[in-house]
Amino acid sequence: EGMRVLELGCGSGQLLNALKPSYGVGVDLSSNMVDVAKSHHPHLNFFQGDLEDADLIASLEGPFDYIVLSDTLGFLDDCEGAFSGLHLLCTPDTRLVISYYSWFWQPILTLGEKVGLKMPLVEMNWLSTEDTMGFLHLADFETVKREWRQLVPRSLFGLGSLINHFIGTLPLICRLSLRNYLVARPVRDVKLRQASTTVLIPCRNERGNIENAVKRLPDFCEDLEILYVEGNSQDGTLDEIHRVIEAYPDKD
Repeated sequence: EGMRVLELGCGSGQLLNALKPSYGVGVDLSSNMVDVAKSHHPHLNFFQGDLEDADLIASLEGPFDYIVLSDTLGFLDDCEGAFSGLHLLCTPDTRLVISYYSWFWQPILTLGEKVGLKMPLVEMNWLSTEDTMGFLHLADFETVKREWRQLVPRSLFGLGSLINHFIGTLPLICRLSLRNYLVARPVRDVKLRQASTTVLIPCRNERGNIENAVKRLPDFCEDLEILYVEGNSQDGTLDEIHRVIEAYPDKD
């Protein structure tokens, strides 16, 4: 909420609107869906076009905090190329959020289309989560999170939510969920920032080592914090910590 969000394959714009972005952009290949999205969500920005079109991607007003691809992968001809083109719209803090469905559910989804419970789709490619992670890696994105969600895709009078929350998140069982999620960050040409560092020193009955820990610690970054955690020592370790703090006023 309150972020700059780009959704590729936005459909009717429902998901983008639900994210409550401060600046929201949706792209979809279908001009009819873009017209629907514009009419329902006039406060958001929608464009018709192919997300694999480099000129279209370059024309979008980036960068974005989040780039979302929800059930879009199956329509792509060149996943690696599509991912690689998104670097134009990224900062080092941008997160790419990808959701896709599990192949295990294909027979159920097909049945849902036939009985009118799911919108019919054209035949698409299917990628496993491992495949998608591989394409992200080739395109210079690093996967930082992987999840499986929605074991029961219907509410079932509230039971679906309970099952999804308490049972659907259990190890192994979660792999049977309908949806797979990946979160990735760009690593192309990302320079290492000057990080702050905390050196954590747990100690109990180690009075003789307190000052040596400070003496032997190199100043390897500008913002360096030394944090002692004293475990109810009986040899005066805590008093020694306070003495060392006063003896080294240049240290944090």
